[in-house]
Amino acid sequence: MIFREYINKMIHTCVFILLLELLVPANTYKKYFNLCAGFVIIGVMLNPIVTVITKGVSPSVVNFSDMSFLDRRDLIAKKDMLRHSDTLINVYDREVRGKILEMLKEIDIKVRKINIHINKDNESKDFGEIEKLSLVVGTGHSKKDNLENEVVSKLSKGLNIGDKKIRVVVVED
Repeated sequence: MIFREYINKMIHTCVFILLLELLVPANTYKKYFNLCAGFVIIGVMLNPIVTVITKGVSPSVVNFSDMSFLDRRDLIAKKDMLRHSDTLINVYDREVRGKILEMLKEIDIKVRKINIHINKDNESKDFGEIEKLSLVVGTGHSKKDNLENEVVSKLSKGLNIGDKKIRVVVVED
């Protein structure tokens, strides 16, 4: 049954190409058309094989009628979207780091280390939100009272995230 559909698809493709070949002018575009038609036929022939290899499915359970060009394009588009979302996350991460440095520079605090955990699940409604922010900061003078609370409060307001998501460790320089 599976191979019957595959053979049927091959026959339809070949007949369609033969009909198109009759419409192509004899000398001017014939060689270009034959080249493209050959690629189409090779693509139709290799489609099931490539799909079996990439999906890791045994050939005996493959249904060739379910494999279409649109499915592959959809997968490629999803991969590109994920690549773009990773790029956006990286840009967002840099922006947040810059804003943190700027806010803490105003109150004379040196940032030693920043760890930002951002929700990267693009299916989630919380995609791109800061899940957790950890900082190690130092001061040029002896440790101030409530410095951790001051930093948490400033970052919470400046970044518009809950103070429970922010962890600050103060070290003396």
